[in-house]
Amino acid sequence: MMGGLFGIAAAGANKAFAAGPGFTNPDFIDDRKAKTKGFDIIYEARDLSLDQNVRDGMTQARSSLDATKARVKDAEVKLNEAGAFVDKKYWTEGRNVLRRLVGTLRFDLAALASSKTGASKKEAMKANKEFFASLESFDLAMSKKNVDAGKKAFAKTISAYKNAVSLTA
Repeated sequence: MMGGLFGIAAAGANKAFAAGPGFTNPDFIDDRKAKTKGFDIIYEARDLSLDQNVRDGMTQARSSLDATKARVKDAEVKLNEAGAFVDKKYWTEGRNVLRRLVGTLRFDLAALASSKTGASKKEAMKANKEFFASLESFDLAMSKKNVDAGKKAFAKTISAYKNAVSLTA
């Protein structure tokens, strides 16, 4: 009895999925362009046969020094935006701008410094450390909500940023 019921259900399902008057062929989309731009990076992150640097995206980000230099150059706009928030006393917004900026900027400046060799690499690494120390003092001044200390720390941060960029470029 049960076999008969399942047989009837299977026959009905077979007719429902058969190609009929409303059936259209599936559309195939060529995604090769999207893949070259990094669309499938999420799948690389899960592929355990790849090296950890590839899965984390470290290799892709360091593959183009021109793109890295462009990101570092764009960081100056964000730094100036954070400095403007000191004048307006928008402490939280200014600190948020710094937080969003610092991770990528630290990675990019380290990548540019690692492309150097010898004494110039050591100078670039030292300039990067000085820049991030001044950036942290700028963040501290904003957390204390001190306008004068914030302006001084911002000026020092911009100076250290320009020094770090000049040594890594």
